[in-house]
Amino acid sequence: MLSRSGYTNRIRFRSTFYINSMPISFDSSRILEWRGPRKPVDPNLPPAFVTELEPDENGVLKEASTVFLVGKECPFRCLMCDLWQYTTETSTRPGSLVKQLTQILPNIQHRQIIKLYNASNFFDLQAVPKEDLMGLAALVQDFETVVVENHPRLLSSRIPDFAGRLHGQLQVAMGLETADENILNSLNKQMTLADYENACAFLLEHKLSIRTFLLLPPPGVSANDTLKHTIASVQHAIRCGSDVTSMIPLRPGNGIMDWMSSNGLVHLPDLELAMQTFAAALQLPRGRRQRVFLDLWNLEALANNRTDLPSAIQELQRWNREQGPTSSFYYK
Repeated sequence: MLSRSGYTNRIRFRSTFYINSMPISFDSSRILEWRGPRKPVDPNLPPAFVTELEPDENGVLKEASTVFLVGKECPFRCLMCDLWQYTTETSTRPGSLVKQLTQILPNIQHRQIIKLYNASNFFDLQAVPKEDLMGLAALVQDFETVVVENHPRLLSSRIPDFAGRLHGQLQVAMGLETADENILNSLNKQMTLADYENACAFLLEHKLSIRTFLLLPPPGVSANDTLKHTIASVQHAIRCGSDVTSMIPLRPGNGIMDWMSSNGLVHLPDLELAMQTFAAALQLPRGRRQRVFLDLWNLEALANNRTDLPSAIQELQRWNREQGPTSSFYYK
């Protein structure tokens, strides 16, 4: 059953953790209370973008540009999310996203991979108006691959319709975070494991590509359990048909995560643990087209003043590109 807003209301989710055996619960209202100020963003200005190298399904390195579009924030209040800081509180004005992309597209010379990330859900009409869906499709139709992000529960005919307007492949990125149902319930993502599995089946039915985001580790997983837990989640994403599975190191910065970290409720990974987990994930059996990445954004936060950080980042970039760890690197 769908509500008038388009979001299902089947389950009430609440994040519960324990301090000295006392339960501490975090629902959407409490998560909002811990928020700090938003970053200064202006939807009238050209958006930021970065270009990196990423292997495609054939292992060929391609230029991949991520454009950070500015629009309305996501309606889901995930416990660990800090992306709301880069969004607006009001609905995205029709034409705004098309204008943003039009302004920045001349700076992107290649036509290989483009990621249209709006820190929200691409197929939520309050974040991406219907008029903009058509305009954005026209602007990126010549790219080999177009990547957008979307919540697993926001499935609609708009997804295959948008894909049908592209000459290349549409890839939909979804945050699974973890394949552990109990921990997933505690993240206040308003979804179940079945929601992710159903979304994968829907995308595969329409011959669309899947990118999955996983937390390394999610809140509630100890340092000792991080590698085993994350590997199990990567395996589940691969079994569900995810073409790209990207592990994102857990980070503070959204208010509630900072408080939880200071009280020992979450365990942030260090660089060595992240590298060990990534190395293990790259050894998993998977289809020829399936890739596993480690997100390197803000990796210096995991370094704990390690003097070998530059060489570690270079090594991880190589692992991402070549899809395998090299034996020449030793953890320090």
